[in-house]
Amino acid sequence: MKPSETLKHIDEIESMHGYDGRYKTVYALVCSLPDKELMQYVETHRFPSFYLKLIARRGLEKLFATRQKNTVSRILKLLALPDCDNKTQLREGLKARYNFVPQVYQKKILRCLLGQGTKKERLWAYTRLRWKWDDSFVPAIVQCFEQYHEIECAWLILDFFPASYVYEHREEFVQLVGWRWVMSSVGKDYPELIDREKLTDAEWVHVVVDLRLMEHKTYIEDYLYRNIASMTDSILCGVYHHDCPMSLRDLPDVNWTVWAMGQMGMADAIFRFQAFDRKFETYVPEDIDDEKRTEMVYPWLCDIYDTFAVGMLDWPSREEKQFSLEQYREARHVFIYGEEGVDSIGGWLIPPTDNRIHETDNENLPF
Repeated sequence: MKPSETLKHIDEIESMHGYDGRYKTVYALVCSLPDKELMQYVETHRFPSFYLKLIARRGLEKLFATRQKNTVSRILKLLALPDCDNKTQLREGLKARYNFVPQVYQKKILRCLLGQGTKKERLWAYTRLRWKWDDSFVPAIVQCFEQYHEIECAWLILDFFPASYVYEHREEFVQLVGWRWVMSSVGKDYPELIDREKLTDAEWVHVVVDLRLMEHKTYIEDYLYRNIASMTDSILCGVYHHDCPMSLRDLPDVNWTVWAMGQMGMADAIFRFQAFDRKFETYVPEDIDDEKRTEMVYPWLCDIYDTFAVGMLDWPSREEKQFSLEQYREARHVFIYGEEGVDSIGGWLIPPTDNRIHETDNENLPF
């Protein structure tokens, strides 16, 4: 059978979605292809890893790499034409081949995509530069930042540019990412920028850790217990809802604050927290109804409030705050059966991220 006929049958079998054996059959047929047709098939099917292994077993890596370099060079020339057609397909062809060409060609691809004028391509390039930064891209990134003022571009500059550039353009960066990241980025070189008053409590903890401001590390432990008290107060007041707490660690921001104490070498503070954490660790069965769960969780929250808010921080007592089981029960009822779209505290247990590029690549359609 001619290779062209085999490829035609492969396409037909791939479309037989009701045939469970199509994958193994297609794989066997692809293995039967001559070298040239095999490489063409891999290129037009988004470079699947199992077929790349087949190329390696045949000893075709160098020839395959040469094909990709030649194709990349051809695409770059086409995209440089003022009347270029099929730009979308050509750009996807470049991205599909990025991992299969030498570094010098990868740089050419990145420079091309940064200059394409489309945000999709810029974001793709920003992501690759974050994975492997190269100082030669400083002028291109400066041009992108000055032209588009994109937050994804700002993250690259904050992480990889000289502090002097960030300091010079600090007001622009503050507008995009906030003071916390500007201070963390250049605070060591420009300590006069560090200003507690411009930050939230959580942001200040981050800056203390980022810049290793050892003289302020005790603030982290203070923040931990004030946050526990504040969150417990909010839950008892019905401002926030907590589905099924089992430990202090379940409360928002607790885990990352303990992590922060570890980063600052605060072993004694961690041991103090561990004692509280062990004391308040509890278990609420999953197979009980909401009413029973409420009756179990409420006294647990009250104990935490009495320990931290009243005993440690001298806040008003529960009686003065007029907390009650009925109030807590009603708040849970409103949350569970009330407005849609309200997030539970359980969704806040992930430590704060830096909101940087977390890209899931779109499907690459090879040229």
